[in-house]
Amino acid sequence: MTDDEEMTIHRGSGCFWTDQGYPNPAEMSVKSRLCGRVTEILLARGWGPLAAAEATGLGADLFALADRGQLSKFSVGELIEALTRLGADILITVGEAREGERGLALVQGVDDDE
Repeated sequence: MTDDEEMTIHRGSGCFWTDQGYPNPAEMSVKSRLCGRVTEILLARGWGPLAAAEATGLGADLFALADRGQLSKFSVGELIEALTRLGADILITVGEAREGERGLALVQGVDDDE
């Protein structure tokens, strides 16, 4: 960019998946958080793709896709099942959305800030 060119700045929505134009940003956000937690557990245990596949029931090739952010190959259910096989507890809470607003799908770990 040269000095005489103008830069346009666009404010994001706060959701990467929405800003990238995904048709299902809430689902992608949930998948991303779940997949990130699976990855954290596997890294802490020092497991590679083969050990991870054996422990989770997912294909070893899927872990390479997850590392590249290609989450469309996973379902939320598969990621929840993988986490429980890795010893994680899953708590799903359904509550009321704020009046006039659409509900949210959130994933929060026990170590996340409230």
